[in-house]
Amino acid sequence: MAAAIAIVKEWQELIGAIIGALAALGVALLVAYSGRRRDDLSAAMVVVGNLTTLMAAEDTIRRIAGEQKIPAKDYPMFVASRLTHSRPKLSPLFESSVARLMLVDVSIAAHLELLNVIYRSVEHHVDVLRRDIDHHNQHGKLLRSKKDVRADAELVEKGLTMAARHASCAERLLSLLVLSNWRLFHRVRMAIKATKEERDCQAFLKTGAL
Repeated sequence: MAAAIAIVKEWQELIGAIIGALAALGVALLVAYSGRRRDDLSAAMVVVGNLTTLMAAEDTIRRIAGEQKIPAKDYPMFVASRLTHSRPKLSPLFESSVARLMLVDVSIAAHLELLNVIYRSVEHHVDVLRRDIDHHNQHGKLLRSKKDVRADAELVEKGLTMAARHASCAERLLSLLVLSNWRLFHRVRMAIKATKEERDCQAFLKTGAL
């Protein structure tokens, strides 16, 4: 009888230890998840802020061009001119925040990486055009041929349009899959029945066609 009681006691202690360990593990996992969730939210808010600024800048340029009735053939030079005077700057925290979100979703990662590459190229060509303008203002003549200037302007216009499209797609995905309280629902819904906008974004990733 005493032996049976001892065995029961040992099992109780063992079970208690196991339950305690599992509870401690659960608390640790919950704390880790809460910390990661908090970091993901912070990163997403930084990125969405940058995306919104970029989309607003592209939309404003397009709206002003419409109001001024800028011909389609002159639109690239109009865009380049606007950006040489003022262009949206990505936050110093943008790249580190993007890196934080890369593992959340492959489509988010793709849109953000392509946006980053394309917009860096836009900034490079805008800087080149800015030097052309400064040289013309100082010396009264172009530093390069009109053909080269127009080629850079066309790259800037196309790049800004593509960057804004990637920004729009990424902003939507971040809102649904990171910032929303219904993340799992949206992920399942998108897998079963994506909206037209979501399908268009997927097609844009595959083809690059606007």
